[in-house]
Amino acid sequence: MSRIWHTIKGYVAGVVAFIFCPCHLPITLPLLIALTAGTAFSAWLAQNIFLVGVLSTVIFVGGLVLAFKWTGEAKPPLPDIYAGLPKVTLVTSSACGAACRDAMSVWQAVREEHRFKFEEVDIISPRGRDLVARHNIFTTPAAVINDSVVMRGVPSLERAQEAVRPFIAAEAQPG
Repeated sequence: MSRIWHTIKGYVAGVVAFIFCPCHLPITLPLLIALTAGTAFSAWLAQNIFLVGVLSTVIFVGGLVLAFKWTGEAKPPLPDIYAGLPKVTLVTSSACGAACRDAMSVWQAVREEHRFKFEEVDIISPRGRDLVARHNIFTTPAAVINDSVVMRGVPSLERAQEAVRPFIAAEAQPG
């Protein structure tokens, strides 16, 4: 129900944006003045054309923003193809240089043989600082699998495969 509501709101916001588009003012403003002829509102519109243009632009931009926001929220989330798989987090640093690049290459090679979620986290990012605090990580690169530090430094391909195997085997067992 929420997706339908967001879709409806998005389309309404889009139609409002289209109607209030400043490029349509040469048509909509005289029409609005004619429809409200003889009223104080009509006189105000005729006297404040610049302000009407500014308000029209603000409503147009706001309507577009809301239309994109609400129709974007209406889309169902993409399925997580890695749901239930172990997660390897490689903590790196810009000062790490070749060692971090080598560790990244090793983990990419391990991913060619085993399925798991993978993310690279910079040590100075908020997520990196959180990992450092929880796991006492003082050097980069460091590999964390399912919230457990499994190795520090650049692993060999065999060592990285050995480190990830128990997590993959645990995920494969029916629970």
